[in-house]
Amino acid sequence: MCLRDELLKHVRDAYVSEEERKDRLISRLNLPIVMLVTLGGVLSYYLDNLPNFSCSIACVLFWIFFSGMSATLIMSWIYIAKFFFGYKYGYISTPKEFSDFTNSTFEYYQQLENPNAETLTNAELRELLILQYTKFGTSNTINNDRKTGYLRALIICVVLGVGLALLSAIPYFANGRPNRENVTSINIERNETKETGGTIMSEKTSNQSGQSDKTQPQKGGGGSKEKGTPKTVPTKPEKPKGRFIKEGDLKKGRNVIKETKE
Repeated sequence: MCLRDELLKHVRDAYVSEEERKDRLISRLNLPIVMLVTLGGVLSYYLDNLPNFSCSIACVLFWIFFSGMSATLIMSWIYIAKFFFGYKYGYISTPKEFSDFTNSTFEYYQQLENPNAETLTNAELRELLILQYTKFGTSNTINNDRKTGYLRALIICVVLGVGLALLSAIPYFANGRPNRENVTSINIERNETKETGGTIMSEKTSNQSGQSDKTQPQKGGGGSKEKGTPKTVPTKPEKPKGRFIKEGDLKKGRNVIKETKE
């Protein structure tokens, strides 16, 4: 195996590794998100049942821990937003683009009457793969490194939030008691509707008759075959450029595919 083949194998493995690393980073968010939801429930319980403290020191400690827990909760959601939005992951060209490029390149060298058309085509395809694997693998590595940093900061915030929640429970339950005057009871009234008579059915009529799609086949004007001249120099096919996909595009509600510019 030659040096270029070894390089192709290395950059391909690095590209695939970064794709798998991206999925692993997303899967590691499950536990922090569950803990954040739990912390949100604790904050909601504290706000709905604010106590009357018998000791001023306990009151100060509770509000310090409560404020710290609220700050860690806010920072955690900020890190989650930074984790998901603002990244462009690079992907190599589609199999069809590679197939079209290979066939066009092979025909190009055949028209030049080059005896090494197949060898040159393989070399062109190999260099194209090396270029795209290297370019997109490097950009994906940078994105995953940034996500790893945000995930680490998120885990630290969650751990601090859990610790502050446990500390705030000490003054809350030790020297405080729920203020019953501030507790509001919510009465949920359920209005039950009784069915009288028969069921009311809404009739939807579809006007499909007479509205069939009228598509007229386009008749291609059978052009005359151009007589090729042996002295015409063929044009070399253009290499596919691959694409970048922007994650979390909220404007269009879907991923935006942008062609890369060399």
